[in-house]
Parts: sequence; structure tokens; C-alpha cells
Amino acid sequence: MTKAGAPIVCAMVAATYWALEPVIDVARDGWLKTFAADLVVAIIAVVTLVAIAGVVAREGGKVLRRESGHLSSAIVLVAFAVTFAIGVAQGPAGDWFVWIFDYVYAPLESSLLALVAFALVDTALRRMRARSGETALIIATAAIVMLGRAPATSAAATLLTPVADWLTRVPNVAGQRVLLIGAAIAACSTLLRLLLGVERDYLGERRS
Repeated sequence: MTKAGAPIVCAMVAATYWALEPVIDVARDGWLKTFAADLVVAIIAVVTLVAIAGVVAREGGKVLRRESGHLSSAIVLVAFAVTFAIGVAQGPAGDWFVWIFDYVYAPLESSLLALVAFALVDTALRRMRARSGETALIIATAAIVMLGRAPATSAAATLLTPVADWLTRVPNVAGQRVLLIGAAIAACSTLLRLLLGVERDYLGERRS
């Protein structure tokens, strides 16, 4: 199996477990569910280590070959080394590790999410034009939900809050369940194809 395929297999195994959880939960004393949960955690841990090793090898190669962007790669390696050393020395609850999480990781994550939010709004304004009935329905539903979440003192919230709540509880939940069921079935199918060796990766090479 290729390195790129390892995270895919991990995701497929986890999705298969979550899809089959109601079935394996009926086993006596819950031993099957416990074993399956431990197996999924172990696979995720191993794949995480493989992914970390791949990132370190890729960024380290860029620094050694002085490729374009090697300074950014060096910053990534230094940040990883410092965080890893502090985490091993103090543990995840250590003062320095918590400081890095609160004052370095959290602000970076918030900034990235803020940029993504602006990009999503810009894309929505550019693409979501009422050129068809389906698009108009999506825009109307989004407007009702947003106005229904307005401050409780506004007239829009008084009129649209019950409608927004119904849209959130009924059609939204139904659509989410359809997507989850479809994703679980697709995950089981893809995992079976990967394990049997009949799935091909994006380069057309047969997985082994």
C-alpha cells in the first residue's frame, strides 16, 4: 500500500466501525465492541505516526535540497521539534505545552478559519445566484435560518424562529443521516476493494 493510501484505509476502517457499531454492540459483555474500538484507535495511532514521519521527511528534504519554500519547511521542522520535545518532557498538561496550544496554535487556527470563512462567503456570493429553482430554494432556506437566529428582540426572530428550528430539526437532520448512511456504505465498499487489492489509486497503479 502506498503512503498516500494509509490515511485513506484508516478513515475507511474508522467509518466502517462507526457504521457497524449498532451491530457489534449487541455482542455479549461488549467484548467485540471494545476490541473493535481498540483496533480503530491503534490503527489511527499508527497511521498518525506514519503521516508525521512523512511530513518530517518531506520538509527535511526540502531544507536539505534548498528547494523553493525551504525556509517555511525549516520553520515547520523547528516548531515540530520544539513542541514534540516539550510534550514528551512535560506531557500534554504541562505549562509550556498548554501555553503553546493557547497562544500559538489556537490563534493560528482561528486566523485560518477566519480566512476560510471569508473565502466561503465570497464563493457563495459569486456562485449562489438564483438561476434555477433548486438554487433559489437553497438561498431562501439559508436566509430563513439566518434570520431565525437573529436576536430574540427582533421581529424577524419572532416570526421565523419556529420555521428555522423546524428546518434545522427535520429536513437538515434527514439530509445529514442520508449523507452519513451513504458515506458509511461507500466506506465499507471502498475498504473491501482496498483489502482485496482491486482498487486503483489516482495514478492508476494497482494497490498492493
